[in-house]
Amino acid sequence: MTKEQKLILELEERLIHGVSDDRTISLIRNHHPAMAAEQLVRFCEPHIGANIVTKLEHHLAADMIGHMDADYRGKLLGFMDTETTAAVFSNMSHDDRVDSLHLLDENTAEAILKSLPASEQADIRKLEEYPEGKAGSIMTTDLLELKAEFTVADALETARKTATDRETIYVGYAVQPAHVRRITDLPHQAQNGFSYGHSYRRIPGRRCHRIF
Repeated sequence: MTKEQKLILELEERLIHGVSDDRTISLIRNHHPAMAAEQLVRFCEPHIGANIVTKLEHHLAADMIGHMDADYRGKLLGFMDTETTAAVFSNMSHDDRVDSLHLLDENTAEAILKSLPASEQADIRKLEEYPEGKAGSIMTTDLLELKAEFTVADALETARKTATDRETIYVGYAVQPAHVRRITDLPHQAQNGFSYGHSYRRIPGRRCHRIF
């Protein structure tokens, strides 16, 4: 049995017995969020899962909750206090926030929504206008906007600096009055860092508005 397999079994044993001490939290941190979420759903009652999730960093908790099925997610969120839930929500992707809010009772959802910055509240309310399952309901409003006069080098640097705060960066939009140019094949965020798109790194001095 490998060391990784032993750690997985140790975590499973702890979750089965409802142990949420520092060792359990450490083991969860060392797992991929999707795998950790799957194990919580399989082995923990929602109230135990909520206790564990609230001990994690907010960005990690948000990632894990986003990988849980709706039934378990809704029950788990019901055991979390409003302040912690709001902090976790602020680290969720926009569509995950909307999906999660729909799982809460109306008063709790509204309290959490009001605790978020006004701009984020507006994004969520906009997404809520779309019927569930439609493309609009799962789109992101967290876009990468570039100045049309940026050089390609400027665009790549902007993308690099903002990559960690965006869901995905595969397309950038160069904006000038009355015109929006879609710049595809921008550098994309790799799992372990940032890599350049192959097309545009060869023309660092060209202006974005002259690419197409």
